[in-house]
Amino acid sequence: MCTAVNYKSYNHYFGRTLDMSYSYDERVFITPRNYELKLRHRAGPIGSHYAIIGMAAYEESFPLYYDGMNETGLAMAGLNFPYNSTYISQSVESKLLKIASFELIPYVLSLCDSTDRAEWLLKDIIITDDCFNKDFPPSPLHWIISDKKRSVTVEQTSEGLKVYNNPVGVLTNNPDFDYHMKNLINYTTVAPDNPECTRAEIFRSAYGFGLGTLSLPGDFSSPSRFVRACYVSHNTAPAENERLSVNRFFDIMGTVSVPYGCVKNNNGDFHYTVYTSCCNLDKGIYYYNTHGDNRIRAVRMKGYELDSDKIIQA
Repeated sequence: MCTAVNYKSYNHYFGRTLDMSYSYDERVFITPRNYELKLRHRAGPIGSHYAIIGMAAYEESFPLYYDGMNETGLAMAGLNFPYNSTYISQSVESKLLKIASFELIPYVLSLCDSTDRAEWLLKDIIITDDCFNKDFPPSPLHWIISDKKRSVTVEQTSEGLKVYNNPVGVLTNNPDFDYHMKNLINYTTVAPDNPECTRAEIFRSAYGFGLGTLSLPGDFSSPSRFVRACYVSHNTAPAENERLSVNRFFDIMGTVSVPYGCVKNNNGDFHYTVYTSCCNLDKGIYYYNTHGDNRIRAVRMKGYELDSDKIIQA
């Protein structure tokens, strides 16, 4: 359970909630331009590349990014996609470049400066089922990639690798992206205004505002969160400065956050929002808060030595 959203305001903002029943002690890490990214199936490491900032678990000298952005303003996040996600066996022979699922975010963000460029790069890869190690089996994921102009959704299913144009800039979990876009048609009448009434006596009896959103789903299922995130992110008014914009972004994410105790998984464990992130794609600022601490922290990419060859924990 996770939700990713774009929001255009004073600047362009991209972020996500991570909803899980546990944490890997993830932290904000910066991968500077000269840190070597060694991939499982690539002949040599990626040496000089774009700097990346995001939330990650850092294991065995590799940043396992959950989400992040690079210095050019390209952002990406991986969201849970069980039962539908189909990775290719690492042993399969292919002319395409094999990229392990945990490598996809740093691979794209290190080499691409736009969504268009990322879409072009993805044409020549397949995503493999490599385990990072015995403690990190491959997670079933799909991804959203965004810059200030457009977003795409990346899904590899039994039908192969697909890259969808994402005009709403939102992603949640199952079912597939095509289903979510078709399901939006069911909510075309949702609006910020009260519905118009032709009979004066009915209008006078209206008990408050917000009646135009009566059909907006309020549960925590993936289709409902997708619809709610689309409505809220596209109807939240832009703000005139950075502080208000960031606050409004976290307000948007609050409508899809999962309080502890409201959702259980099949093992009986509670799923809850572990953290919420917000990337300012214009200024390279990574904002986040965590479960149990609603303070919004800010990490500015430009405040660090981006030409370094050593990973940086912010």
